[in-house]
Amino acid sequence: MKIIYKTKKIDNGHPYWRLSFSVEPSSGSQNIVVKIENYNCGFLSGEDWDKIFVYRGYAEESLLVSIMTKDSYEYLMSRYNEVLEAFYQNILEVIEIKHKKFKTEKSNYEKKISLLNQIESSDLFLSIKRHEKLNILDEN
Repeated sequence: MKIIYKTKKIDNGHPYWRLSFSVEPSSGSQNIVVKIENYNCGFLSGEDWDKIFVYRGYAEESLLVSIMTKDSYEYLMSRYNEVLEAFYQNILEVIEIKHKKFKTEKSNYEKKISLLNQIESSDLFLSIKRHEKLNILDEN
């Protein structure tokens, strides 16, 4: 996994700054992308000034954390470690969400297999099983 720093012309005169950490696919792998943007406008739903924003997308599994400010580039970068820590905590939360989802799916799978095993071993199939065993004995 690579870490890619994307900085569009650092200060192009726009009044707002955004620092974001995300995980993005790239040619069959995943990359951590750190973006520093100086821009004119544009919010993600739920973003607010000077507050760390953790994007909660599909199934609560998004890996995007950002902060926006009307303040200076220096102020934005003074919050770098704080945003990085939030990104790390978000990754831990997503791991926990995926672990819970896996445990639920595994439990459902085991229940379905158990049900199928019970059906397969029911008395309904005794004659079929007896016939299969006789065929195996005849082959030997």
